[in-house]
Amino acid sequence: MTDNEEQKIEWTYCPACGSAIPSIERIRFCIKCGVDLYYIKEHKTLPSRQEENTYAQPRGYPSPPAYYKQDKVMSKDAILDNKDNSQGRYDGPYGLITDDKLLDTKERRLWSGWASISIPLLGFLAMQGVLFGIIILIVFIVMDINAIINIVLNPFFLVIITLVELVLILFPIWWSGRYLQNPNLKNRLTVLGFSTRGFDRKGIMKEVGIGIGFAFIGLLVVIGSSLLIQIILELFGVRIIPQEDPYVTITIYDLITLILMILMMILVVGPCEEIAFRGFMQRGLSRVLSKNWGFIITALIFAGIHLINIFILSENLGDLFISFLLVFPPYLAISLMIGGLYRWREENLIAVSITHGVYNSLTLIIAFLYMIFY
Repeated sequence: MTDNEEQKIEWTYCPACGSAIPSIERIRFCIKCGVDLYYIKEHKTLPSRQEENTYAQPRGYPSPPAYYKQDKVMSKDAILDNKDNSQGRYDGPYGLITDDKLLDTKERRLWSGWASISIPLLGFLAMQGVLFGIIILIVFIVMDINAIINIVLNPFFLVIITLVELVLILFPIWWSGRYLQNPNLKNRLTVLGFSTRGFDRKGIMKEVGIGIGFAFIGLLVVIGSSLLIQIILELFGVRIIPQEDPYVTITIYDLITLILMILMMILVVGPCEEIAFRGFMQRGLSRVLSKNWGFIITALIFAGIHLINIFILSENLGDLFISFLLVFPPYLAISLMIGGLYRWREENLIAVSITHGVYNSLTLIIAFLYMIFY
């Protein structure tokens, strides 16, 4: 091992006995158990007894952890679990992610499973809190129920309020910076997959085309799954009452409002939700659990958070159950499709975000055309 490589050893604790390692440049042996730190760094295993430092106190190693076995490579997860939380940032033996490794994290564990789920959900709750705060502020300022309803249902208000989606990505962006050597905004977005780095113009256009194509496929998937559920329910004698599309209120105005909403869907809603759920949640869970479990759990959670309205608006358990059967399968279907697209595109969010934004836009256009012709 060269002198330059020796200087890269920055462990806080001895991997053999767990004792604190003094902050001494080029320290080679643990001062407590005498293990050769350079040897472990290079070979990813404990040295044999013959290679033990003869100048250290003659004491045997304690029983090594499960991931340290003689003649066996150290578990990567075990290495990555070594953290220095003095500054609240990741600092395992692999070090913080450098700029040249931002696109090379597919086989590397990042944030924990707990963080993978809780951080996006925390962002979602914060977003809902901001929306609620805005409504409360309007109530205190206007003090007229009819005026409040008119403001809330105004399509231009809906366009502006869509910007609150930006709150959703604040927590994932903040948390991802803990793992970066240079945690600027560009690098944070890159490690989350929202980047064109590594793509030329032709590659970007290809991703955009794939995203648009899958948006139409997703629309067909949702329509097909909805019709299938309705047919099944009707076979059991359940009478289906058509529900109004949540975006249909904007269609009572003009084409300009529709265009503004489409821009919000493509530029704000699609990217924000995909950064939080695919870029952070699915990426993290895929490394902690497995690619399949990360894919499934993320799809279930993503579909679940879109059901809040039916829990609020349903008048009884019967209506709630029917609404759940009608709404959840389509949301789950589109979520699974987007999650699969994310895996296919090797965890890059260009095509995924385009698919999400264009799919939402297509639902708006359909509602707009429905209001015109019916």
